[in-house]
Parts: sequence; structure tokens; C-alpha cells
Amino acid sequence: MPFLVDNGPPVDAATLSAARAELPREYGLRVVTQAGRKTILARVPRQKPDYNYELAMVAFYATLDDVKDAKDVLLIGDEKTVRMEPLRLRDHIREQTREDKDAAQSLRSKLTREYGWTKWASPGNVNHKALALRLPIGSMAEASEQVLLKSRASVGNDLVDTLTDVQFVYFVTDSDFARVGRRVFIDAVASDLREAVATKESKTAAPIHLAYQTPGGLINKMDLPRG
Repeated sequence: MPFLVDNGPPVDAATLSAARAELPREYGLRVVTQAGRKTILARVPRQKPDYNYELAMVAFYATLDDVKDAKDVLLIGDEKTVRMEPLRLRDHIREQTREDKDAAQSLRSKLTREYGWTKWASPGNVNHKALALRLPIGSMAEASEQVLLKSRASVGNDLVDTLTDVQFVYFVTDSDFARVGRRVFIDAVASDLREAVATKESKTAAPIHLAYQTPGGLINKMDLPRG
């Protein structure tokens, strides 16, 4: 497995502990540089990160600028951390960006302009689902808080169930679109529903992934260097 690294954490214990405590548990992101080495810190919502699944989720929150010149990605769970090379995360981001463009074009033609919405599934990965919202504006530059709140209201009583089942959200306008991770949408316009749609506690994202993982790359909190 060429992407898994197992030679100690590239950041100090204080930085790693702060990220675990301070970042939003649902894919909070932080980019740090220590000793001239750029590292992406990504919080994941479980005890032991499932890297086969988690990198694709991080791609909903990270950008190519984040990955540029980065040497490591640390997936930080409640108890363990997985260190990986950034190559696969970069590929996930690029793949997602390509898919976004096709999805937005299709959704624009299908959704009612006045706050139409649907739950969309990726044709490449049926486990990746999005809430797609049509905004009756020319571009995302016009997306005021009022517009976003109206888009939320359009989903009505289906909002909790829908947000529980999706990982990201599309906003589609007349001329462009935006894609945000689910947590970003919740923080922006649905913070009152945070507890209702919180990621359920689980040992791993998908147990079958762990069954085929290459051992190694796990950093126990107890194994961190002191000072």
C-alpha cells in the first residue's frame, strides 16, 4: 500500500492534541507547517480512521491549494491517527471537481428554478449522496443569507432525514454552482439541527474496508513524543 506512512507523526504532540480537541469532529481541517514541512490535519468522526473511506470525505472540505506542497495528511480520530501521503487526497479532490461540473449541469436542467431540490447520488459511487438546492439567482455571488435560508426552508420536513443521509450539498444557480461539505451547510444555515443529524458513533465508516486494510500507520495517543 504505497499511500500509508508509518514513521512517526510529522507534527508535535501539542499540535496534534490541539487539532483533536479544537477542530470540528466532522472533517474539520487545519493546514500547518512545522520544520518546513506542510501537513494537512483532518479530524474524522470516529475512534479509528478508516482511510479507504475517510480521504474521499476530506475531499469535500479540502482544496488543491491545501494539498499543494503538502508532505503528509493526518486523519485524526478520537483515539488514533493515520498518516498518509497527500497524493490520493489530491486525486479525490480532482475527481470530485470533475464530477461536480457534470452534476451541476444536469441538476440545473432538472430542478425547478425557484428553490427546487432533490437528493442526488453520485453515478461513480452510490454511497456518496448530496442535497442539491436550486437557487433563483444569477450566480453564487448573489447568495445572501436570506436566499440560503429560503433554500433550506424549501426542503421542509424532509430536511433532517436528508441531511442525515448525505455527505455534501450542491447550490446551483443560473450560471454557476457551489459544493460544500455537509457540516459547512449545517454550520451556515442549519445549526439548530446539528445534534439531530450528527454522525452516529461508529468504530469505523465501513467495516469491510478495515477487513482489507494494510496494517500499520496507526498512531496511538500514548505513542506520541513528549514535548
